[in-house]
Amino acid sequence: MLGLHIGSGSKMADVSPYAPPCGVHRADVHRRAVSLTEWLVSGNLSRFPNLKIVYSESQIGWMPFVLDRLDKVWEHSEYAASTRSF
Repeated sequence: MLGLHIGSGSKMADVSPYAPPCGVHRADVHRRAVSLTEWLVSGNLSRFPNLKIVYSESQIGWMPFVLDRLDKVWEHSEYAASTRSF
């Protein structure tokens, strides 16, 4: 099992110094979405089928959007088109 905490990562979100404090929190959601996307497209979940990933204290409202967007990107990708059976 791999646990990722809200502060996991190499760098905190970077926003303009003129942005209000809530800007940092919004940018932080983007980092979580990027992290999930990287895991899903990396091939590591296929290589390690028993691996479980846990995002703690990261909310979950963004996950359906990321998964839906990845599905749409996959469906329209050249790779997906080349692997369809007719």
